[in-house]
Amino acid sequence: MDSNANGGVYALALQPDGKIVIGGFFGTFGLEAQPYIARLNSDGTLDTSFDPVINNSVRAITLQPDGRILIGGEFNQVDGQINPGLARLHTDGSLDSSFSSSTNSCVFTLAVQADGRIVVGGMFTQLDGQDRIVSGA
Repeated sequence: MDSNANGGVYALALQPDGKIVIGGFFGTFGLEAQPYIARLNSDGTLDTSFDPVINNSVRAITLQPDGRILIGGEFNQVDGQINPGLARLHTDGSLDSSFSSSTNSCVFTLAVQADGRIVVGGMFTQLDGQDRIVSGA
């Protein structure tokens, strides 16, 4: 199998089982339609069991300690549900609908702190409807 994305890969996360979740601005991986997000087996082949449906680029990926997958980017829908810029997936790739957070523009980076809090960075000025504007010094 050809193991190349047909566009940019902007983010990746290594899962404990050796699989790699990748996100970016691509429509296919190898010969398979796999827009914006994919998971690779440890040998680099596409994990076809992982198939979230996302409508625009994924720019950030990080894993929570329980294995759930946080994604950020330019998307506003995941699996047909409105999730602007930020979403969480179960380990199988399905949308975790218990996580409800959104931004008004692109998310470029994500991190999980030791206390479990999520740090989000990007071009947005609102997170969950609250202003998040940093003034110059």
